[in-house]
This record gives sequence, structure tokens and C-alpha cells, in this order.
Amino acid sequence: PGAAGSFGVLVGHVPVVSQLKPGVVEIHDGGKVEQFFVSSGFAFVSTTAADICAVEAAPVSDLDSDTIKENISTFTKTVADAQNDMDKATAQVGLDVNQAMLQAITGAK
Repeated sequence: PGAAGSFGVLVGHVPVVSQLKPGVVEIHDGGKVEQFFVSSGFAFVSTTAADICAVEAAPVSDLDSDTIKENISTFTKTVADAQNDMDKATAQVGLDVNQAMLQAITGAK
């Protein structure tokens, strides 16, 4: 989930650094695919490796839709009721991350 759009990496990829937005990082190893939700961070890609430095990361299978929906409701109310820009921005980040988590587990766009 690069900030400029999704991208894939194969051996020999041109070196790149990309900011990550909330979303799913897939790791392919042979026929096995692992999915991790990342809240934000950076991807560092070289010709031989890709490293992910994430603020938070969790297997998508560990995400709980009921908790996420509760969080979305709470953050939506907090954004609407915020008394200052800092509180509103903080709540908006929480809302954006939880909406991305819900999308990750439901496949909704």
C-alpha cells in the first residue's frame, strides 16, 4: 500500500523507498502468501531484498471486525465532536486506519 499506489517487488527491482499508507502487505514465498496489515511506515527496496519498517503490523487473520467497527464508530464521533484541530487530526488518523483494517478483512473498496 504505497502512498503513491500499490506496487509489487521481484528480485532485480529498481531500488526505491516508498512511504506506506494503511493497508495490506503481502509476502509471497514460493506458493505461500502471508498478509499483514500495516498502519503506516516505509518500504525499502533494493535489487535483492525488500524491507518493511512499519509503525504497527499484524497478520490480517488476527483482525477482529466487531472491534474494528466499534472503533470506527468511536473515532467518527470523536472527529465530529473534536474541540480543536489536534484532537480532530488524531481521531481522523484512528478512523482512517480502522477503515483500512475493515477493508483489509472484508475486501471492500
